[in-house]
Amino acid sequence: MPPAEDVHLWLHLDASIGARQWQEQGGHITALNRVHQHNRLYGDPALMPLIKQAFSAVPDIEIFPSRALNKAHSELGSITQAGYTAFCFVGSHRFFYTREDVPMVTDSVLLPP
Repeated sequence: MPPAEDVHLWLHLDASIGARQWQEQGGHITALNRVHQHNRLYGDPALMPLIKQAFSAVPDIEIFPSRALNKAHSELGSITQAGYTAFCFVGSHRFFYTREDVPMVTDSVLLPP
């Protein structure tokens, strides 16, 4: 990694940002064409006003200061502990890190927001 003083901002985009919601009904699950409801954005406290303004129109996202994230178990934790100013999208969609976490779990149509 480059020295933290040489990096203005580190942005980590978790693969979950394009994962879909699913509906369970009658023992079957159906893919929905909307983003799953467990996306979170964590950011440097100094960036919070800008982050909240920039992402205010994005549906199904919660925004928190980076100190609220368990730093021992996250990429952002490693990045901020190394001294970088950063923000990060994290999520835990239905099939996160399972055998079912296949291409149809995501959809590029869900990324533009």
